Amino acid sequence: MRFRSVFFGAASRAKLGTPAQQQRFRRTYSHLQRPDSERPSFGIAFDIDGVILRGRTPIGGSPQALRRLYDADGSLKVPFLFLTNGGGVPETKRALELSELLKVQISALQVVQGHSPFRLLVSRFENELIVAIGKGEPAAVMLEYGFKKVLSIDDYAAYFNDIDPLSQYKSWGLKHLYERNYNSKGLQPKYDVYSERVKGAFVVSDPVDWGRDIQAVFPAERLGMGAFRIALESIYNCIHSSPLEYTSFGKPNPFVFKNAESILTKLVTHKCQVKETMMGEKCAFSTIYMIGDNPKVDINGAKKVGHPWFSILTRTGVFRGGGTCGIVLPDATKEKVIAIKKGDAIALPFGAVTWWFNPSDAEFVGHKAGQFTNFPITGGNGIFTGFTTEFVGRAWDLTEDEAKKLVHNQTNVGIVKVKDGQGMPEPSAKDREGMVVNCLEAPLDVDIKNGGCVVVLNTKNLPLVGEVGLGADLVRLNGHAMCSPGFSCDSAYQVTYVVRGSGRVQVVGVDGKRVLETTVKGGCLFIVPRFFVVSKIADADGLEWFSIITTPNPVFTHLAGKTSVWKAISSEVLQAAFNATPEMEKLFRSKRTSDEIFFPPPK
Repeated sequence: MRFRSVFFGAASRAKLGTPAQQQRFRRTYSHLQRPDSERPSFGIAFDIDGVILRGRTPIGGSPQALRRLYDADGSLKVPFLFLTNGGGVPETKRALELSELLKVQISALQVVQGHSPFRLLVSRFENELIVAIGKGEPAAVMLEYGFKKVLSIDDYAAYFNDIDPLSQYKSWGLKHLYERNYNSKGLQPKYDVYSERVKGAFVVSDPVDWGRDIQAVFPAERLGMGAFRIALESIYNCIHSSPLEYTSFGKPNPFVFKNAESILTKLVTHKCQVKETMMGEKCAFSTIYMIGDNPKVDINGAKKVGHPWFSILTRTGVFRGGGTCGIVLPDATKEKVIAIKKGDAIALPFGAVTWWFNPSDAEFVGHKAGQFTNFPITGGNGIFTGFTTEFVGRAWDLTEDEAKKLVHNQTNVGIVKVKDGQGMPEPSAKDREGMVVNCLEAPLDVDIKNGGCVVVLNTKNLPLVGEVGLGADLVRLNGHAMCSPGFSCDSAYQVTYVVRGSGRVQVVGVDGKRVLETTVKGGCLFIVPRFFVVSKIADADGLEWFSIITTPNPVFTHLAGKTSVWKAISSEVLQAAFNATPEMEKLFRSKRTSDEIFFPPPK
């Protein structure tokens, strides 16, 4: 989850820019004017990173799409703005940068950054000493908002030699301090920092120095100010008896969306006859689309605030598809809530109760195999409704009317839509431990260049499979590569589901007869009986499959490659068994001396 934190931060108001830039801004703003008769009924809020831009590069046809929101004369046809938790530079500067990258005229009014709500606090801190924290130009941001006494965290720290015990290890900090001391010989503070109390520290953008080592060792998506806030809060609460008081701004805070709604309304220069917003202003739109890439931030925020906001999730940034799984193990008194993403494998023992939640409009698909008997315990066809209301009332200590109402409220569908604004449990990283292995991120058991790779799930990397009694593997075969003929030597069955790609499969039974010869593609499923030998060759686009194996620690014997059983048999036995000449036996043994189980295509 991403947070915008404010721990309340300093000289004269920053200027808009060069005269040419000022004229450009005035001209852009004039393009926002539209006659009342042409007023659109909706507005749009775009996230930037992962939706419009990736770094400084436009994503797909985003510039062309934005140009469609303007008339031929450059006036704004559809009111839109950029709503981002990013920042660190004034909105005027960010608007000029976006205009250059996207080749459309963007005004500062159309840029709502994570720190934009800080301007509403000017009346409280205008003449107070504050500190601005973060990358970029945090002090310039606060000065442009109208705060009079602002110091960046770098400048503030420079006045106190021992404020950072690790400064001697930071070459960039030493250089900065040396230059300041050399030029001024005794630093003269811009403000009386030694006696005047700092009334607020504003986190304007991601702090630069604190997070490098944490990010390097922590296997997660990019950590931002939310992680900094958690770290600061945790330390503060451990030291002090009372908890840290703070205010979080930014998505998904509903205030941010209402503020953006207010700005969109101002972009349409007229009065409209629609219901008032939370901020007491009139809402000019029947719909405002929040287009973002983060379900927890962009989508969750839009759903929390409700009408007229409507969320649209893209797969171009943070989100790549996934959901949440709740698991109650037998004899457990508390559920485990686990975040599920592409490539995850979960071991479920008999008797486990589960629920699954898709937080977005994107597809969330799971493939389930094994000896499962599934039965619902809620809903119109659930076991709960199979009992009479008398038994339900006695079991859960309900009155007859309460029991009837509860039973009759059960719907006849297995999948229900969560109501807008209704929260769901947040996943826990601790709950995931020992329950899930991601096959796409786990260390590869075998990885052959131009051949393929495999990840095996067993009791070593997922102990719970020992209770389940099943193992699994995920195999990727490169284009035109081959998987060695092999069989499970511990009498296990294999249930193989082709995830993507296509190729050919042959299976030979214990009697030496070919029992299967077919072409497979994504969505196909086939079963390999115990001791049957199977081999696969991928087509040009490769072949990927996931196999459930009826043993928690599968062992395979391969008949080709450097681990082939025939490599271990003596020459004399091979010659006799194959009825081969010594020359043929020698040739046969000399092949595949370095390849393991995946063979690249022939040259």
